[in-house]
Amino acid sequence: MKTCLLCWVVDDSGRIASINSVEAAQAELAQVQAELDGFGTEIKIEVLTEVRTGNPLDEILKSGEVHDISAIAVCPGKGGGLLQLTVPSFTNALLRSSWHPVIHFPREKS
Repeated sequence: MKTCLLCWVVDDSGRIASINSVEAAQAELAQVQAELDGFGTEIKIEVLTEVRTGNPLDEILKSGEVHDISAIAVCPGKGGGLLQLTVPSFTNALLRSSWHPVIHFPREKS
């Protein structure tokens, strides 16, 4: 059996209360988990979910250590245009910091 861990990190550095964000993240992960469980392949995949709060980069790396993962898959956020040029890239920071292989899924342009 193969295992897939879906991890969502709620950044607690902002001024907005993270309780609603944690609940929203859990709901979103539950929906994705249900979609992945619905794939009727011959290889059964166990889908686990985890919601963490804190610094996203640190928490992703900690989760990788705790769960002994094989790789990290990441897709960039919705930012684009000037915002994309001015905000540091989480994906780039993850590539520089991770001991695990990082699989980058570029966002489709619409």
